[in-house]
Amino acid sequence: MMAASLARDTRMDNKNESLYQNALHALRQKRWPDLRFEPASLEHAFRQEYASWRLQTTFSAACVALLFLLGGLFFEWVWAIEVHPIPFWGRVIAVIGILLTVRHMARERRSSSVSSLILLNGIVCTLVVLAFAFLSQPPTKQVYYGTLFFVQVFLFIYLRLPLHLSAFCGAFMFLTASAVLLFDSMTGLERAMTGAMLFLGTVLSLAVCVRMEWRERSYFLKDHLAQRELERLRQTNRDLAEQLACDSLTELPNRIALEEILQALIERDLSADHLSRRAAETSEESSEEKGRAFLVPVVIEDFKDLNERYGHQAGDNLLRAVARTLLASLTNPGEIASRVSGGKFVMLWFCDDIRDAERRLARARGLLRSVRALRENQEREQNLQISLCIWTPASSIKGSAQEKASAYVDDALRRCHCKHFKIADIA
Repeated sequence: MMAASLARDTRMDNKNESLYQNALHALRQKRWPDLRFEPASLEHAFRQEYASWRLQTTFSAACVALLFLLGGLFFEWVWAIEVHPIPFWGRVIAVIGILLTVRHMARERRSSSVSSLILLNGIVCTLVVLAFAFLSQPPTKQVYYGTLFFVQVFLFIYLRLPLHLSAFCGAFMFLTASAVLLFDSMTGLERAMTGAMLFLGTVLSLAVCVRMEWRERSYFLKDHLAQRELERLRQTNRDLAEQLACDSLTELPNRIALEEILQALIERDLSADHLSRRAAETSEESSEEKGRAFLVPVVIEDFKDLNERYGHQAGDNLLRAVARTLLASLTNPGEIASRVSGGKFVMLWFCDDIRDAERRLARARGLLRSVRALRENQEREQNLQISLCIWTPASSIKGSAQEKASAYVDDALRRCHCKHFKIADIA
């Protein structure tokens, strides 16, 4: 049963697992600029999973950019620094653009247009910084040109735009900065050093961006494969637990499962209250209580000898027949019939009172009369006996819930042996 379940789950997950494994293998072979997944559904799943993270990162980046731009305005106002109108209004436009982007993201909460808005704001900020650099005097001029490197790091590494947008933005920033340098008043050496710095900054930022994009996609695939493997292990554990709690021959719950149910009842104070009452408490007050729990042990006497004398096949048939009969005697929700060991069974019933339990016990005896395997064994073995009784635990049983549950089953089976009857006697 466990093998069949595992095989079924493996077939269901095989297609998706192969998709992720093939995508991971293809990613290891890919090089920049195209790292996108195939098929498109996998690429969509990747973008959806990281959409929330990208939105949060963009919000924090916008806050830093606003702090930088507005901080410049504050210091210029405090120290009464005169600024050319072009960079001043460019900075105002950049602040407005960032605020509009944040407002759009707060309303839409979608990442479909975020990358384009980030790219647009990055270009505007680049032009503002270049305007400040072009119109400033050394050494402030070199500081502003150096600021472009941090803008690139911010866009390509922290925000991690899609690679095609990063490549476009990097090329635009470098070419625009190079064009501004051609008309700048710096010396040739300063111009060459600044251009080399911007070129190296662009290349390094894009290289780190590509590497981080590759790692991010690789982690996405590995995480999903790990989650599938973890789910498969959990399913295996569930199947093993089910197998451990189920008797393979009769497909009834075994003793482990029965004791777990009894333990749960005790821990909820259901069995501690219901199972500890004596069968003699049959007053009208007791009869009005619903759902009182009773253990009903059923023992095929000398089953081991019968099994060895007539063969294991006959014994297995007998156990299956008894198991089906006991299942048929269950009428209320939550009741179970379990095979404890050998020819020993225990049922958990919920009855109105002891009289109701005795009526159901008589019905169970009647059902056992009709079991063909029992009658056939009775014809061969005149001493075939079955013990069957209603049992409630003694209040003297102490210990933890687990200890009580085990003691209840043992005591029920021990008391059951004096309640046997012959099949021939009731046929």
